[in-house]
Amino acid sequence: TTGEFIEVAESPYHGDYSRRGRLDNKSRGGALEVNGELSGLTFTSVTGYEYFERYQPQDSDASPFRFIDMLYDDKTKAFSQEIRVSSEDNDRYYWMAGVYYSKDEVRGLQTADVADLFGEGMTASVSNDQDSRSHAIFTNLEFWLNSQWKLFGGLRFTSEEKKWQGGSTLVALGPPNLNSGTINNDEWSGNIGIEYHINSDVMIYESFTKSYRSGGFPGGFTQSSEDLKEFDQEYVYAFETGIKSMWLDNQLMINSALYYYDWHDLQTSGTDVDGGVVSIRLYNAGDAEIYGAEVDVMWQSPEHWELGGGINWMKTEIVDTSAIELKGNEVSNAPELMFNGVVRFHFDMNQLPVTLQSDVHYTDEYFFAADNEPVFKAKNLWLINGRATVEIPDQETPLELAVWVKNISDEEYKVSGFEQFNFSGDSYFYYGEPRTAGVSVKASF
Repeated sequence: TTGEFIEVAESPYHGDYSRRGRLDNKSRGGALEVNGELSGLTFTSVTGYEYFERYQPQDSDASPFRFIDMLYDDKTKAFSQEIRVSSEDNDRYYWMAGVYYSKDEVRGLQTADVADLFGEGMTASVSNDQDSRSHAIFTNLEFWLNSQWKLFGGLRFTSEEKKWQGGSTLVALGPPNLNSGTINNDEWSGNIGIEYHINSDVMIYESFTKSYRSGGFPGGFTQSSEDLKEFDQEYVYAFETGIKSMWLDNQLMINSALYYYDWHDLQTSGTDVDGGVVSIRLYNAGDAEIYGAEVDVMWQSPEHWELGGGINWMKTEIVDTSAIELKGNEVSNAPELMFNGVVRFHFDMNQLPVTLQSDVHYTDEYFFAADNEPVFKAKNLWLINGRATVEIPDQETPLELAVWVKNISDEEYKVSGFEQFNFSGDSYFYYGEPRTAGVSVKASF
């Protein structure tokens, strides 16, 4: 490109864009739940379907030049079916068993006009086509040993298959970088625990859970064949102990817990540089440890007020990895301290129930990626929201009308980011929503 462009933006939500367009996104879907009883057993069927289509232009570099003027053209379909059978309620035990099936299809194409980087007519593209199938059987059991001790546990076996093909194309950098593959994964997961009920209002518990997330294929732009290889599934072994309690004739709830997560083959994102162009990839960073504590409190007055809040403190560390530069780093998107609070006031206006609500959220600093680069770090942040709701219940279709404001103080804050060009030092950031106001209507049929 010729010339120079320097912009000191008054707001991160505006830019001197080379491309303007209107997104055209469509979604539809629904869920059907059917319940029935026979011979003391409860049968439940849950069927779900979702369809999403995205046509979204985006000037990623926010400049008048055609560096990376994106167009996202994607279609996603998802179908799921779950069937459960469970025992009737009784004072001694409860069991449930079921089967699950899901089918997902993703057809994705991202194109970028990069004419001012590599020459007129040059376009980069990324294709991602994936078909996924999942089958599972599961069961859950709760059993009272006596009036105070209860055992609980669950077990699930899942069989998954993912077929993928795609890759990146940019003629200026050489031939297309394409790949395809199939992942077959069979895995057990589940939990086991015990509860001790001191009385009807106070219970302490301990639990152990094994969970996992299946592997997959990276889908970002890259000219490296290594970056198109599949990444492995990750495992989490979670230990938790805590207390749940009600006080003051069920007006005050206090819950607290201590937890420890032993994380294996942590899936995370990172950047690679190839020919001066930075590509984003998904990979297994290694093993990590997370431990922390949380407390939740909610008080409800006999008449008008509700006050609540929660605080979570945790420490994270990557403890074992083949990438020596990551060892000892914090896990991405994991703030050390988080807090949330809410105040609600209920009253009647002309015999209509009204609720006024204000909520506040605090998030400590955290890194956007496992490499813990200081420039890609979120600041500590307070967000305040407000909402006023009026219920109109006395009619065939009860209505709920609400007026709300998010981010009342109009804070500017980053939620993720990465290096965009290795040769220029540019960085790319996503910002959270500015102050946003709206009106909502909810109807019950």
